Amino acid sequence: SANGIITTTLGSTTPLSLPFDKQYWLGIKVGSENELAPRMKLSSTAYSMRADTAEYAKASQQQSIVDIDTLKINGAIGIGISNPAHHLSIQSSDNSTSIKLANTNSSGIAAIDLDAQDKNFHIKTENKKFVIRDQTEVKDVFTIDASGNVGIGTNSPTRQLHVNGSSRISELLEAKTIIAGHDSTIGNLYLDGGFSTYLTASGYGHDETLEIWTGSGANSPSMVVSPVGYVGIGTTNPTEKLVVCGNIKASGTITTESGICSPSDRRLKKSVYPIDSAIDKVTNLQGVSYQWDRESYPERNMPEGNKIGLIAQEVEEVIPEIVHTDSKGYKSLEYDKLAAVLIEAIKEQQSQIETLKKQVSHLQQTVESNSH
Repeated sequence: SANGIITTTLGSTTPLSLPFDKQYWLGIKVGSENELAPRMKLSSTAYSMRADTAEYAKASQQQSIVDIDTLKINGAIGIGISNPAHHLSIQSSDNSTSIKLANTNSSGIAAIDLDAQDKNFHIKTENKKFVIRDQTEVKDVFTIDASGNVGIGTNSPTRQLHVNGSSRISELLEAKTIIAGHDSTIGNLYLDGGFSTYLTASGYGHDETLEIWTGSGANSPSMVVSPVGYVGIGTTNPTEKLVVCGNIKASGTITTESGICSPSDRRLKKSVYPIDSAIDKVTNLQGVSYQWDRESYPERNMPEGNKIGLIAQEVEEVIPEIVHTDSKGYKSLEYDKLAAVLIEAIKEQQSQIETLKKQVSHLQQTVESNSH
């Protein structure tokens, strides 16, 4: 005995030959003093005990160390290690070291509570799910369901990774599905912001495109990027760097170095007629100088400075074919279509000029004849 600590080894001098067909208890008595309490229950495996710390215990599999209902230890516990540096240290030279918490009740829960100051987490297996629950905020923060789907911010994941909330990725995000028997991949990344949105990327052996789908009932992707980098909006087969099937709206200036082309192939048109009274149309138009009302409509981000152009409402009375009205009633013009009207107006004007030239020439000849 030293400093009140007692070490005892049963069977070290005279081997024990107790038939463990009944329960035995270990009692310790020092000199003439009363027996120390409490007595310890003995099992079929030898063990060492210290008054304040169970320092070292080692046993083979399927053997029990201590068979008691409640064990309170103030200090460090080492399993397979004689100098534990933590409250519980487990060390093994086998291929695996494991801890098992089991509940044989069909509706039971196996759980661990982690409580540090003002934050408490509850780790459990329940209903074939692994769950990490924030007990402080009273919500499940991480879930793995029976099929292996992982949920962050949701306890009912519908994909292999289902995140309910904002996410930040500072490195690479890779999503893919291996197609059995092929060196090809197809990956889906689902984004749920009130309606279904997801990205689909197909790899080698497929069409190798990136598709963006929006809306749960969509029949085709909203945008695609082809293997050569062509972008299609409203089409799945872009043939140029950017192909848009539909209207484009821009609040600023669109600048090109090679011009803007509109489809004009005769094969695509029907009911083709010349433009009549082009001069009358032009003379009824009025060009104006103006500035955008940026103060009243700041959300439209319109440019500053003096501009020149036409008023859509006035043009609509003369050439309604080139006026477009959006869902909110605002009007815009297809200025490039004015070229066709101006061409016909010039031709009409030129025809009038030719007629006048002939009339002037005839008058000159008449005057010259009369002078002789």
